[in-house]
Amino acid sequence: RAAGRGLLLPAPSPLPPPAAAVATGPAQASFSPRRLGARSSPGALSFVEDPLEAAEVSLELRGEGIVDLPLDLRSIGPVQVSNRGSMLVGRRHQPELHERAIAPRCQELVSVDQFACGLKNGQFWLMVLSDTPLYLVRQDRSCEELPKDSISDLHSGDQICLGSGVLWRFRGGAQQSEIKM
Repeated sequence: RAAGRGLLLPAPSPLPPPAAAVATGPAQASFSPRRLGARSSPGALSFVEDPLEAAEVSLELRGEGIVDLPLDLRSIGPVQVSNRGSMLVGRRHQPELHERAIAPRCQELVSVDQFACGLKNGQFWLMVLSDTPLYLVRQDRSCEELPKDSISDLHSGDQICLGSGVLWRFRGGAQQSEIKM
């Protein structure tokens, strides 16, 4: 049973993402925009679907600022993300999880809209949505500061640090690609 919920958004682009549907619990909402493409005859336009790439992801809260709870009460997922939908994380999207799992002294570290993660071209990505920078800690212990609106590759095992004592461990599952809708 998933403790958190995620908001599904389209994959990142230079333009702000459009509104999308909310996933509740273990079930996910799907977001499947169609792309307008040209057929072989000049001037003829029709809808063309991109092949769907999808994978399950989960996020686990860890650190000194996290209340001692079972894993399922301090985690989001598994939730499916795709090249057509991503997951939003923040107090607005998982209010009960953040209230329950993060110690009162660390609550101010969590933004209403903290970050989004998703999948594009077979690669997981992370986009910072909060005004406060995040820190991405790789498995090799290298650390990268990520300012608002930055997008970075995300790998299973990476940790997303919100501040002293609060971090999310990212887990990306096996990808399914070339699925026709």
